[in-house]
Amino acid sequence: MNQNAHAVICSIWPIDDKENAEFLEKFYSFMSNGLSSSDALRKTKLYFVENNYSPSMWGAYVYYGNDFYLAKKDTTSVFFYITLVALVFLTGLVVLIYKKRKLKPRFFKMS
Repeated sequence: MNQNAHAVICSIWPIDDKENAEFLEKFYSFMSNGLSSSDALRKTKLYFVENNYSPSMWGAYVYYGNDFYLAKKDTTSVFFYITLVALVFLTGLVVLIYKKRKLKPRFFKMS
């Protein structure tokens, strides 16, 4: 928190690496489904309670700070590519019509 982190999830006692990995895997699976960080931590703890894990495994985790969400996929990039394809198509169509009619560009004559 002293380093300006928005949130910290930590354990208040040492946890076995295997149990920690299992806990964090479940935690991030809940977050990837759209839950906020604090809701995902709560659901993760409930999951381990319901599956009869020892409280010494899941009870150590505490949450400090503001909620955050995992970054969602950016849909603007899809919109950008659709717009780009449409623009290229329309430009090609205009060029094709221009060549079919055999129009020549008009320039101002300088005297």
